[in-house]
Amino acid sequence: MVRQLPNELRLIAECKLNEIPRQLEDDIEYMREWMKKQAHLHIEIDDQLLLSFLRCSKFSFERAKERIDTFLTVRALVPEIFSDRDPLLPEIQTILNAGVVLPLPKPSKDHCRIIMYSFGDNLDPDTMSIINLFKVANMIIDILLKDDDYSIVGGFTNWSNCKNAPIKYLTQLTPLIAKENISLVEHVYPFRVNGVYITNFPSFLGPLLRFARMLFSKKTNDRITTFTETRFSELYSEIPQHLLPEEFGGSNGSVNELTGNS
Repeated sequence: MVRQLPNELRLIAECKLNEIPRQLEDDIEYMREWMKKQAHLHIEIDDQLLLSFLRCSKFSFERAKERIDTFLTVRALVPEIFSDRDPLLPEIQTILNAGVVLPLPKPSKDHCRIIMYSFGDNLDPDTMSIINLFKVANMIIDILLKDDDYSIVGGFTNWSNCKNAPIKYLTQLTPLIAKENISLVEHVYPFRVNGVYITNFPSFLGPLLRFARMLFSKKTNDRITTFTETRFSELYSEIPQHLLPEEFGGSNGSVNELTGNS
């Protein structure tokens, strides 16, 4: 059994993702039979997750196979990100309570899930390592891949707010860590990223962004826009203010409520 899509997403899935509702059961069964024949893939995947990969691959079986293979194989190659993922671990709870990664309740007008990343004075580099920040982000994205139809069908709009970002994280972010995590975004997770917006962009992050741009594809680079603190309001042309959290003058949830701290 798989979830029924709301009408607005069903139309996108059929018109843009090549989904044919009457064939879903056969498509999922085909992928399941393929997985049974892959001796190196020992992880059970339910129908909903298989369907997520099909949708993210526009129902190209070969592309879906490649993405599933990469998605499952990479977990053994990057253990620092994909091990010790118990959400009740104190080091994980600290990051969750800080609201570092928050999928906002209301999607965009294009039916994308808006993901808010808070990289500011809510962070403590001494107790919240950059590895654990990436780990929690990937834990949340894993949940969205299975459970959030707006992320799967509509894609992501990523917004990072960097007001008072701790400069100390630069000493923790090695080129290897940067490459691994950019590879996860570009090649492992199948989501479509429709826009990447960075507000309150501090000057000390300039060299880091230039390095990241060297690793990102042209498609991703073309979707990255930065706004300095004095230009914050220019974000509204990309993400209307009412779709921001209450703390930013919007009506799309409250950071405190979304982190369970209210």
